[in-house]
Amino acid sequence: TQASQPISPANPFSPVYASSLTVSFQNGNPANPSGTFYDVLLSTDPAFSVYLTSITANLSAGFTGLFINTSYYAEAAGENWQDVLSSFTPLGSTSTLAVIPGGPGVFSGVGGNSLTVAWSSGTLSGGYNPSWTEYDLQVSTNSNFTGAVVNDFVSALSGSVSGLLPGTLYYAQVAGVSQSGALSPFASLGSTTTANSAIPSFINGTFLVSNALGNFQSPTLYTDTTTPNLQIQILSNYAPGLSVTDTPDTWAIWHLDEDAGTVGYDASLHGNNLDLTGTVTWQPGILGSSVYFDGSTTAGYGINQVTNPTTFTIAAWFKTANGYNAGGKIIGFGNAQTGASGNYDRHIYMTNSGTLEFGIWTGAAAMAASGSAYNDGNWHFAMATLSGAGMYLYVDGKEVGYNSNTAAQGYNGYWRLGYDNLNGWPNAPTSYYFQGNIDEVFINNTDALNSSQAAVYYNLVKNETHELGAPNVDISTQAGNNLTWIRFSTAAFAITGADGTTTQQLWSSTFTLDNFSLVQTTAPGAVTNQVMFLGDSVDSQMTTAQFTILVDTTPPALPTFSLESTTNSVTLNNLSSFDSPSGLAFFDVQISTYSNFSSLNQDSGFFAATQSSWTFNSLNANTTYYAQSRAEDNATNIS
Repeated sequence: TQASQPISPANPFSPVYASSLTVSFQNGNPANPSGTFYDVLLSTDPAFSVYLTSITANLSAGFTGLFINTSYYAEAAGENWQDVLSSFTPLGSTSTLAVIPGGPGVFSGVGGNSLTVAWSSGTLSGGYNPSWTEYDLQVSTNSNFTGAVVNDFVSALSGSVSGLLPGTLYYAQVAGVSQSGALSPFASLGSTTTANSAIPSFINGTFLVSNALGNFQSPTLYTDTTTPNLQIQILSNYAPGLSVTDTPDTWAIWHLDEDAGTVGYDASLHGNNLDLTGTVTWQPGILGSSVYFDGSTTAGYGINQVTNPTTFTIAAWFKTANGYNAGGKIIGFGNAQTGASGNYDRHIYMTNSGTLEFGIWTGAAAMAASGSAYNDGNWHFAMATLSGAGMYLYVDGKEVGYNSNTAAQGYNGYWRLGYDNLNGWPNAPTSYYFQGNIDEVFINNTDALNSSQAAVYYNLVKNETHELGAPNVDISTQAGNNLTWIRFSTAAFAITGADGTTTQQLWSSTFTLDNFSLVQTTAPGAVTNQVMFLGDSVDSQMTTAQFTILVDTTPPALPTFSLESTTNSVTLNNLSSFDSPSGLAFFDVQISTYSNFSSLNQDSGFFAATQSSWTFNSLNANTTYYAQSRAEDNATNIS
């Protein structure tokens, strides 16, 4: 007679290793007699086009020499004494394990906030993982990987981790992940120290939002107020330290958002305001408003004199008037506040053909010039620096001109916009007055920013629509990618240290959105109530962090219920309510012999809304009782 077909157990594969495994099955029904042989097939193909075979009189079969981290399928059949097989029973599939990767790691790209580490797929003695293996990379400040651990699952033999603290020792380890999700032992990749940097780091987990009672909680939880307190911490461990709203190296920031009047106020808090002369017209800018320079009378100058700047950065957004081809000075330095200066250089001006020239006077004109024209009526970002490294001209975040000269003529003067003398300079335009709009002007008297900072400042305004400046909070209640941001300042102090020190500096801020109301969030994960923090160091290094605040200020619906009584008890059954968006959390039920509940006989206190009934015991017989219920949602709103 034929052999019974084997039965598949709950777990056919045990144990499973990197290159071997055991397949188990159960006797058939009716049971095969002792001595029955079974044919067990193992294949990487679910159709079993190619397979390994084990013929055994046992209820299990072992297979060795298998591929590492590879999926295998198994099936088994009973065999009678005439070698006739029963039908095959599918036993499912499993994956062999991944082997421990090879270390030590090779660290690269180690910056102040990030690092990259590479490893090998295995070892000669233990074998090598196949190309499709995924790896679990872990980075921690603790050598035993307790506490805060950064996990990154990657499908390559290297991984990059960001959001780290500068000047901090980090340990790394990596494990192979099998196709069934099992981890190999971790291989130590060694350790490295992130670079000392003044770039601030926003500390993970320190962004908190208060509820209406003032208690702080995670922004992943709903708050019950549209004007919460916010709290954030940022860290820097390299001098010159953190800047909160005052950047000492920044001489002036003119956002030109006044949209009226003849003064552009200095957002760096140094009082270096801009006076505007001639015909002053305000128009829409790259952000907010801007000043339109009419090409014949409009000009601006910083009201305070500057002592011979030898290392500096000047930057401005500009766009030419439609059809304008007469050039003009955009920003520069001169020894006179108004009119034509006698000494004038450190300037960016446009030629008649629309190219930009950045020049200093060293006894002769030293120039860094762009090859492209920018008189196209579109907004462009021009930035120029002078330092011991030479002269650099950047446009729209990219370097377009360089000159190795490092020293300008010595004199004291004023930073000026839209006009000053250009007599004697190469390719001087027909008119020294610029015709077009100027916006978002940034002047740094003691620091020359680099190419990466030029790109950051360009992208910050152009693509992220944030103004340059010290750390602030920007808030939007608009959904989608084209958010409109409103600026909130956080505080007014700076933390600084002696140059070269590595003292860790921590800044914490708590403030109230008293002039701005968030909107109720319609669903978890909605992109409303976006909060953007911008953190600066005093050497103009910048970083950002963005969060979403979930808001629910609507109480749950009034609960409904039914009543059931005995001689000495009353039960509230079928308790039900509804809440959107944060969801129902608790019920509270009360009972009283007074219809106005001026005195309570019993109060349940808040209990989980998953419990739909509550019984009050030890009541008086033949007595009238009144019952009421209220509901609380996950944002602590109470009906």
